[in-house]
Amino acid sequence: MKRELFEEAGINIPLETFQLAYTKTIFVKAENKSVSKFLYIVFLDQTPDVTISWEHSSFDWVAVKGITEKIAFRPFYEEAIDYAFTAGLLAV
Repeated sequence: MKRELFEEAGINIPLETFQLAYTKTIFVKAENKSVSKFLYIVFLDQTPDVTISWEHSSFDWVAVKGITEKIAFRPFYEEAIDYAFTAGLLAV
C-alpha cells in the first residue's frame, strides 16, 4: 500500500500511519483464483503534494462528509466505506 500510494500519486507516508479499515476476499470462479481487496485509512495533518503517474489523467480531494453521495464507487469500496463509518473509523 505504501509503495502503491507513492507509485500512483507520489505521496510518501510513513507505514505506521496506515490503518487497515476493511478487507474482503472473493473467489473468482471463471479465473479459478481468490482476490483480496483492502481499504486503508490514513489521517494527515496537512494535504500532501500529489504527482500522479502516467496511468492517471486527474485527481480530486474529496471531503469525508458525503463521500458516497459524491462519488460512484465500485461495490467493494462502497461496502468498505459504509463499514468504516458504521464502525466509527471515519466520522464527519
